[in-house]
Amino acid sequence: MKKLLTLCLLGLTLISYAQEREAEEQRAPGGFIFNAQMTTSGVGVSLNYLFGKPNLQWNLAIRGNSIRSNRENIIDSAYGDQGKKYVYGKMNYFFVLAPTVGIQHNAFPARKGNIMDVSVGINVGPSVGLTTPYYVEVFNPVPGNSFYGVREKAAYDPAIHAYNDIIGRAGLFNGEFDFNTNIGAHIRAYALLDFARSYKYVSGFEVGINADIYGDPIEIVASQERFENQSTFISATIGIIIGNRW
Repeated sequence: MKKLLTLCLLGLTLISYAQEREAEEQRAPGGFIFNAQMTTSGVGVSLNYLFGKPNLQWNLAIRGNSIRSNRENIIDSAYGDQGKKYVYGKMNYFFVLAPTVGIQHNAFPARKGNIMDVSVGINVGPSVGLTTPYYVEVFNPVPGNSFYGVREKAAYDPAIHAYNDIIGRAGLFNGEFDFNTNIGAHIRAYALLDFARSYKYVSGFEVGINADIYGDPIEIVASQERFENQSTFISATIGIIIGNRW
């Protein structure tokens, strides 16, 4: 009888240990994830906070990224070696800040023999578009002598600055940050590939698609007769993710 009781207690202990071990091996549903990404129109970062159930989590995120126009082309300066390359016709830098909420589904959980955890999700929210002038370095000749003058930095204006006036790009931090705000909508769909060996951490890759939609065109480059600025920006993304779970 004592032996039977001892075996039962040992069996219950082993079962309890196995259940605890299995619970530890399941990836925790909550945590923070940082994402540094490249997109087909720029670069960006995001911070995500996850909470919920092991197979379905809420995702609160804040995302920031830069967006280039598909009409941007870098050209050589008219001043040769004394000048710098720049984007001719570019009027503004364009940045997006998007606070979003979404859901994330653990489609293929990591188990024994499967080291990769695959989740898919979608986030939506407002898109705050910020434009700030693109500065160039220009040559202003002295009156009466077109060979002598001074170098000045100015926000590019197609009505004033011709190709032969521009020495080159002045740089993002060489001008004034005079931001204009545009409010739109942000939608993101993604897949998260987590290769972390520990169930307490996150490390891997994220691939996805971003869409930022505004009511009016965003003036990134000077409008031409055949080319107008966009109001909708869609880009594919790939990023490196790191984070922790609890």
